[in-house]
This record gives sequence, structure tokens and C-alpha cells, in this order.
Amino acid sequence: MAFSHVLLTRPQPQCDALGERLKAIGLVPIIMPAYRFEGRDYLPDVEVAWAEAATRLLLFTSPRAVRYGLPRVPAAQRPATHIAAIGPATAAALRAAGHSALAPLAPPYSSETLLARLEPLLASAPAPRAAQILTAPAGRAALASGLRERDWATAQVPVYERILLKPTAEAAFQLRDAPVAASVWTSATAMQHLCAVLPAGTVAHLRAGVALVASSRLARVARAQGFGSVLEAAGADNNALFAALQQQLSA
Repeated sequence: MAFSHVLLTRPQPQCDALGERLKAIGLVPIIMPAYRFEGRDYLPDVEVAWAEAATRLLLFTSPRAVRYGLPRVPAAQRPATHIAAIGPATAAALRAAGHSALAPLAPPYSSETLLARLEPLLASAPAPRAAQILTAPAGRAALASGLRERDWATAQVPVYERILLKPTAEAAFQLRDAPVAASVWTSATAMQHLCAVLPAGTVAHLRAGVALVASSRLARVARAQGFGSVLEAAGADNNALFAALQQQLSA
């Protein structure tokens, strides 16, 4: 399906960065970030007896979890704590901060693949064992339940949160008037929020175009939201999203 405009919904600064790349190949980006991030207070969770544990494990679920959560982990505890990352971008953020991390070796970068990667540690570590998942509120429930099933005391620690944003009038008009628009989604929250707050006619127009999503889970959400043409990218980073859009243009 041919398209001239692309709705970009991910947070800044990634939204603008992808938009600049799309301009370079002749597409018109419509910049409409659905939310921004804000850090939350965090201290090691006493519920899991973190200080008393013989083995401690910190699991970071995004580069944002590294940004907002790592500075709050007491420096004295870091050398004695195992560190894991949900995927390569998160592992890279940890390396930039001076920490190596266990991470899945290949996609999909999910709770299940991270648990599989950690299995030798999870099974053999001395007890008592405590884990903290540094994430967004209510994030990574499958990861938490998997750790608890393996007899790890586990806490989900929200170190940042999403603040939903109202679309600007300029971006909403630009989307409404676009002849054919694709849309890029890296979050179910963003999709559900924007489909709820945009005018019904604009949403119908959007659903008639290609929806590029960052995962199979988001593909299911997009179809449930009424998108008829759903394309899955190889990942959620800008390189993967840009490559998928280029491929779709040349199809």
C-alpha cells in the first residue's frame, strides 16, 4: 500500500529522530508522541528482604529503566548483584553505565527468552534469593511470575511512568488531511490512547492505512483496534522501524 505521510507516536527524542530519517526519503512525518516518561522514587524493596538475600538479581526491562533506576541502586550493592537486561538496547545502556548484563542472545526479546537465558543462575544460586524488576508500573508480569515459580522472592519496582499526552491541534489536522497515512506503534498504551482521543473520522482514516508495529503482541492489539493492514517490524528501535517502512514503500 502506497503512503505519503507517517504517523509517529513513540516518545521523544526517538520520535523526532525517526521523523528526520523519513523526511530524507521523501515521506512526511506527523509527530504525535502519545506519552512522555517521568521518573519515580525508588529504593530497594524490603518486601523481598533485599539486604539479607544471599543472591540478588536486578532485571532492567528497558533503557529507560536503566536511566531512571540504576542511579538509585546503592553503589555498594552493585558489585554483589547479578544484572540482567531484557534485550540488546537495554544491555547497551547498562554497558554505557559501566555494568555488564546477561541478556537474551537472539530475538524475540521477551520475558520468556530472558528467563531461559537466566535459567542456570536461577536454578543454582544460593538461597535466600531476591530479584527486583525495574520497569514501568504493572510491567512484565510474566517475568515476575516466572521468577516466583523458581523460588525467587520478586518485586516489580516501577522506576518510571508514562504521562499520556493530548495530540496537538496541528498534528491532528495534519493527520486528518493526509491523503494516505501509515502509522508506527511501539506501545499498546499509545495505540489505545490515541484511538480513544482522536476524532472518530480521523481514527477511521488512520485504520485504513498500514499500521507498522514492533511486536506480534502489538499486531494482535492493532487488529483488535480495527486496523486492517498490519505489518510487523523486526524490533522496536528506529533502525528496525525505518527498514520496515522502506521495505513497505518498495513492495
